[in-house]
Amino acid sequence: MILPTHRPDAHVPVLIVGGGLVGLSASLFLAHNGIASLLVERRPETSTHPKQYGMNVRGMELLRSVGMEAAIFAAGNDLAHCKDCVIVTTLAQGELGRSPLPGLYEEDVWHFSPTYVRPCTQDKLEPLLLQAAQRLGRKLGSQWLFGTELLSFEQNADGISALLLNRATGEQLTIRSNYLIAADGANSALRNTLGITTTEKWSGGYQANMYFRADLSALVRERAFAICLITHPEASGTLCPISNMDHWTFHVGYAPERGETLKDFTLERCCHLIRQAIGIPDLDITLKSILSWEAAACVAESFSQGRVFLVGDAAHLMPPTGGFGASTGIQDAQNLAWKLALVLNKQAHPALLSTYDRERRPVAEFTVEQARLRWQTEVHRYGAEYAQEIEPGIAHDLVVSLGYHYVSQAIIAPRKAPPSLTQVELALDGHPGTRAPHCWLQHRGRRISTLDLFGRNFVLLTGPDGQDWRAAACSVAARLNLEIDVYCIGAEAELVDDPKNCWLAQAGIHNNGALLVRPDGFVGWRSRGGDAHPLQTLEQVLSHILCWSAD
Repeated sequence: MILPTHRPDAHVPVLIVGGGLVGLSASLFLAHNGIASLLVERRPETSTHPKQYGMNVRGMELLRSVGMEAAIFAAGNDLAHCKDCVIVTTLAQGELGRSPLPGLYEEDVWHFSPTYVRPCTQDKLEPLLLQAAQRLGRKLGSQWLFGTELLSFEQNADGISALLLNRATGEQLTIRSNYLIAADGANSALRNTLGITTTEKWSGGYQANMYFRADLSALVRERAFAICLITHPEASGTLCPISNMDHWTFHVGYAPERGETLKDFTLERCCHLIRQAIGIPDLDITLKSILSWEAAACVAESFSQGRVFLVGDAAHLMPPTGGFGASTGIQDAQNLAWKLALVLNKQAHPALLSTYDRERRPVAEFTVEQARLRWQTEVHRYGAEYAQEIEPGIAHDLVVSLGYHYVSQAIIAPRKAPPSLTQVELALDGHPGTRAPHCWLQHRGRRISTLDLFGRNFVLLTGPDGQDWRAAACSVAARLNLEIDVYCIGAEAELVDDPKNCWLAQAGIHNNGALLVRPDGFVGWRSRGGDAHPLQTLEQVLSHILCWSAD
């Protein structure tokens, strides 16, 4: 159990309401950018139920940028080889079908990303995020108060005033903050309090998620799977491995419109359903917990109001198909964190914060629709013909994960055409508004990805003849009180070696060109070649991205 150890400070730069995956990620990304926060969560501890199963490759890239990749891979090691969907009548019987999930594993993404998908369930990932946030945030004064809820808040031009309740002691306290992040989930009380409406909600039905312990190792030893579709007429549902030996979840649909509720799933009924699905009438089962969830799709009409910002399920709700939900929320948190940091440090105009909604909401709308389409075509998704999608409009998973782009004032000359829906045309080519291209480099004796250079500061990447850009960056950084990391990349460059001589082509620049990458790894501006006035140009570019022109 995680409880407050002492009263928090009366003022914090950022108050985070909600301590799930996205709220914890927001705390971590803020700490990574040097900003203290106070996180409050109604539950007494991190999740003990493995609600979320994994994330997509973009989510992994962002967590890699804060040093979490190795820990996540280790935590998900038991499920590393679980990549298929199988169809059975019961688990004890033979398989009716097996097909690989369209997961973005290492072999699928090596050309586009330095990392890949590794399943890591929510009950394991949340503690890892909390530990990482604490390592970075404690020295800044960040705090994490579990067993604490937000009772009310007010905002004005100067900040937020929030009333908190310690649920264990009944003590109330008032906190002031500059900004508030609403990470309080699908039924966000904060979103409702603000009066922010959502698009019309689409529902694919409700599911009871039973988390149980039973030794099934003998049944799955030679037939590992990521998802097992049970077609037993009296116990149809989805079985998912958590440890791939003795911990599992079984998801069964129910219909509230027919008067069914989660209370109908008594201990006896749950154990009976699980035994029918497994096909062993006397199976020894320990039911650990049961939760309800809805396969729903909707997007908030606005992701911010004043000093309050919606992230994660509070901003967008989607079915789990595709594994996009957690990653989309983590992307929200990271996009918002670096912008808040610059504004709080007075390195950017507050207008920069308006680009959060401008950038993230269109991405959420696209991603929610893709998750919904996948849910609706579930039967076909696991068929042998998956490679030829039969549902119009379904994008390749890589496009959903990496192919989106931003259009806002924080991008100079962005690409405005929507992304292609096919992997072949995934355009990570250095164009402003897209995620900077991945290329393996050598830096200080280490093999790194270009993406490993991003994550906190603006980064200027130049070709081997980009001396003028590098000199200009140093001067502009001093003028704007801004940290800019500068790297020269080339086959024989003195700073970063490009062994395969591929970076310039991937970035779309010449030897004397430059690419300016934002702290989130997205290209903010590009000059294909040199410039007669590099100092003036670069200062104008950064002033525009930082929204100083809003004055």
